[in-house]
Amino acid sequence: MNKILVICPEPSLRLFYAAELMEEGYEVATADREPIAGLIEREWPDLVVLDHRDLGDQEVLVKAIRKERNELPVIFGRDRVHLKSDRNRYPQTDYFIKGTDLEGLKIKVKRLLRPQTLPVENMETLIPFSNAPASQLNLDLLHK
Repeated sequence: MNKILVICPEPSLRLFYAAELMEEGYEVATADREPIAGLIEREWPDLVVLDHRDLGDQEVLVKAIRKERNELPVIFGRDRVHLKSDRNRYPQTDYFIKGTDLEGLKIKVKRLLRPQTLPVENMETLIPFSNAPASQLNLDLLHK
C-alpha cells in the first residue's frame, strides 16, 4: 500500500484530502508544516501532496523535501492553472487545481505512483521472451 503525506496548513482541507485519498486505498499521514527533515524521515511517504497558498512557502518546502529525498514525487495544490509548470524545475512534480472535486488529484497521484512498475511491464511486452535460459534470466533480473 502506498503512503501519501498531505502537508496543508488548513485543517479542513487537510482532512478532506486525507479522506478522499484513504477512500482510494492509500495510507495517509497529514501535517501542518513541521520541520520537513524529521517529517519525511518519520513518515517515509511514497508521495507528498503539498497545498500552501503562498507559492514562496511551497518553494521552500519542496526544496526541503528534495534535500531529504530527491526522487520523492510532489503534487502541488493550485488555485488556478499556471502557464509555467513546476515540472520544469523539479522532476517528479505535478499540480492539481483545488476545488471540491478531487478527481484531478487522484489521477495525478496514480500517474506519479504508477511509473515504479512500468519498466518491467514494458520489458515483458516489448521483448519476446522464450523458454531459453538467457530469456528467463533477463526476466528474473527485471523482477528483482
